[in-house]
Amino acid sequence: MSVPIVRSKFVSSRYVKPLVVVVSGFVVALVVVLETFSMHSLQAATTSVPFVDLMAKHAPPFATTTNIGRFDLSKTDKPVVLIAFATWCEACQDDVRWLNQLYSEYGHKVDFIAVSGSPVANNGGAATVRDLREFVRVFGPRYPVAFDASYQVAQQYLRGAFPTIVLINRRKVIVQQEVGMQSRQQLETQLQSLISPTSPP
Repeated sequence: MSVPIVRSKFVSSRYVKPLVVVVSGFVVALVVVLETFSMHSLQAATTSVPFVDLMAKHAPPFATTTNIGRFDLSKTDKPVVLIAFATWCEACQDDVRWLNQLYSEYGHKVDFIAVSGSPVANNGGAATVRDLREFVRVFGPRYPVAFDASYQVAQQYLRGAFPTIVLINRRKVIVQQEVGMQSRQQLETQLQSLISPTSPP
């Protein structure tokens, strides 16, 4: 029994347009799926760090090289504002403006330091020193910023999400550990309490 052969000339042009629509729809759906997967991967990177509750505990020691010099927690005699951040984090980017204001006002009494804590760069690739430099160029933090290739500081201080802002008193005890975007007023009130003459030395 012979098998009929379907030749291309028998494919009617009326089927071409529906086929194009179907293929286009598939491509759009694939792009959406890939973008969703990318975002989920990024979110997973933010939550892969354990939730560390350090309130009222002694601050874990760390030392790192910032864009303006070396910082060693054990060698400062000032209170410290530590910001664990990610370059892609919108809240971290937005916080720079008022952190700059507070640094200008309180930087002579309090040490500010921001340490990167995500292996993901702002462009979705692997975090590098170049990514940090681009963050500094675009958003302009005036306080010291450090790239932590080992993510040790984030592992020690991050409270499950970026940004985590930690206040450490002169005795190296953590008195505040806040997660997410804060207001200038909120942090300024905490800073004033930290440097108050009645605050424990």
